[in-house]
Amino acid sequence: MTLDDLELRLSRIMIKLGFGHCAASIYSSLLFRGNTLSLNQLSKNTDYSPTAVNLALADLERNDLVIREKQGRKYLYTANERFIQKFERGIEDLLERELRPFRRELERRTKRIRDSARQKTDRLLENAKDAEKRLMTYIASRKALRGGQ
Repeated sequence: MTLDDLELRLSRIMIKLGFGHCAASIYSSLLFRGNTLSLNQLSKNTDYSPTAVNLALADLERNDLVIREKQGRKYLYTANERFIQKFERGIEDLLERELRPFRRELERRTKRIRDSARQKTDRLLENAKDAEKRLMTYIASRKALRGGQ
């Protein structure tokens, strides 16, 4: 697998986590190329306009994935390697804000669903419970590896 393949895979993961294409491209490029680059250099490297790069960098900074340092009259950007922690927080957030409330509401409504749709709803509920258990196991194992943080 080449470095370009790794960048592409990381970009796909970031997009699935809700980052835009430009932000994903910038972050993966900074991370794997190990460079500290200016906004204009990032614009040239990624083929996105300086305006798009600026907006994407602001998003990456808000998410603590890019470090900005002033050098002379311009800013230079470096990737913060916290992507995995961000990914894990995203999983925890997905579990707490989406999956658990969905499962609870589905359990509550399943009792009132007519028989023709009941079988599909029961399968969906089992799938939701299974996903919740797997995510909880993953989160617990990662916390154990980090010493319970």
